[in-house]
Amino acid sequence: MSFESHAKFSDKYNLPFALLSDNRKEVAKEYGVLRVSGLLTKRVTFIIDKYGKLGSIFPKVDVKKHSQEVLKTLDSMQ
Repeated sequence: MSFESHAKFSDKYNLPFALLSDNRKEVAKEYGVLRVSGLLTKRVTFIIDKYGKLGSIFPKVDVKKHSQEVLKTLDSMQ
């Protein structure tokens, strides 16, 4: 997704956090989430704390439960 599409999505849902736009797939490579010959990425959520430390990883995203799981994890990190 492009920076512009991320910005639209963030604005639409009034997200209180930044979304990463990784058009060159540099971060995806570093985090090991590339698949299908490096053309696509796995849907993985990484929570990084305010100090830049990896707080939690959700390697499988179940859209029905995901937001609740993420919020619960964020609450526990505070």
